[in-house]
Parts: sequence; C-alpha cells; structure tokens
Amino acid sequence: MRISSILGFLFLIVVGTYVSTLSTGCANIIPPSGGPRDSLPPELLAVTPRDSTLNFRGDRITFTFDEYIDDPQ
Repeated sequence: MRISSILGFLFLIVVGTYVSTLSTGCANIIPPSGGPRDSLPPELLAVTPRDSTLNFRGDRITFTFDEYIDDPQ
C-alpha cells in the first residue's frame, strides 16, 4: 500500500509538471492590435460661453466634444 501511494504521488508530480510546461507555451506574445484606426476627427458639440458673448468676465472657456480628448497638461 505504501508503494502505490508513492507511485500515485510521483504520477501527480509528473502530470502536473507536464501540464504546466505545455500550458506556458500556448500564449502568443504580441502587442494588442488596438482596434480599428480612428479616422474621424472629434466633433465640437458645445462651447461655454456661447458664441458672440460680449464682456465675458469668466476665467474658463469650455469646449465639449463627442469623444474623449486627451488633456496635454
């Protein structure tokens, strides 16, 4: 009985090593494609303050686009 438990343990180690060795070779290491090329420019939806505003005293002008615009700051 002792020999069969040792053989079972060795069998599990051999199978575990074999499976772990094969599973590491499955991955194809390449960078992701990134999806389709973005060829359309962002569209301006709104501006605050409105166009032709006179005597604007604010400290901020806001542009709203239809997609995310990266902030260069």
